[in-house]
Amino acid sequence: MGYETDRFIAPVDDDFICVICNDVMQEPQQTPCEHVFCKPCILEWIQRNTTCPVDRKKFHMNHLKPAARYFRNQILKLVIKCATPGCTTIFPLEELDTHMKKCEENLQKLVPCNVCGLQLVFIKVKTHNCVHALKDIIDNLTKETAASKQLVTMQTQKLDSLTVKYNQMENSKDKTIASLKAQVNQLTSQLMLKGSSNKQSQEQDNNTSQQFVSGDNVSASRGSEKESIVNASKYERTKQIVETHKKNEEILKAGVEDLQVKLKKAENRYELIKQHAEEKINLANQEIDLARRSNESELTKQVKMIMMMMIKKQEIIVASQEQYIIQKDKEIAELSAICDELISKVGT
Repeated sequence: MGYETDRFIAPVDDDFICVICNDVMQEPQQTPCEHVFCKPCILEWIQRNTTCPVDRKKFHMNHLKPAARYFRNQILKLVIKCATPGCTTIFPLEELDTHMKKCEENLQKLVPCNVCGLQLVFIKVKTHNCVHALKDIIDNLTKETAASKQLVTMQTQKLDSLTVKYNQMENSKDKTIASLKAQVNQLTSQLMLKGSSNKQSQEQDNNTSQQFVSGDNVSASRGSEKESIVNASKYERTKQIVETHKKNEEILKAGVEDLQVKLKKAENRYELIKQHAEEKINLANQEIDLARRSNESELTKQVKMIMMMMIKKQEIIVASQEQYIIQKDKEIAELSAICDELISKVGT
């Protein structure tokens, strides 16, 4: 996976050799146990193993990191030969990519077409057809444009669906809040009625107590034991009624507090759902804008490419016409010279 050792001008230090491929390291990566390997080699190794190739200590792919800068710079300064057959150029390893783009013997390098400007592999330049290549590009751009339009349509439908759900949640929230408020008002009115009833019961209790006191005086004066027992039983019944009303009042208060808590929870839940829906709508709008911009940029590139092709075509036509005119001018000049010569001969 690395660089072959026989391509280097001078012997390479063993520290720069990958123990997996036995070549000079390419993009050296360091493990947590401080062993260094080629990046392609160690990535392929970790797919089949979970331990270091040297000391067998376990590590994960996320634990890999680039080797120290000094170590990488020492490798990049090593002098290497070009691997292309026929090329004898030598250069530092850090200049390898730059050289391969300019190497005269490299048949796989990319070069621009002189007519349409497309980047082509050098060996395919002679068989390249600008019209067919540009037609393929236009077809691909048309497909991408159609896919972008489909994506915009899908995102628009998704946005419409989210809007409908948002409106439904808005209506449901309003109905829920209205229902809870009606229940709270109803319980509040019931609580007020119970309070006034309790007040009346207390007044009756006071009146009854006063009656009991007067009754006791009368019974004491009259000495009637039966009437005292009847009055005592009435007092006990009144006391039980008052206690029952107090318990009902406490239950109603608890019910009102419970409904208020439910109302607060419903409002919080609505706010969360509303926030989530707004985030989804904003995200959908961003995706739609991105798709539209991408579509516009691709169409612009497509138009530019077509214009370039038309301009090149017109330039070729103009050049050929100029060449044709020059050739005709030469032929006319030759014919004029021949005519002049014949005229001069006839005159003599």
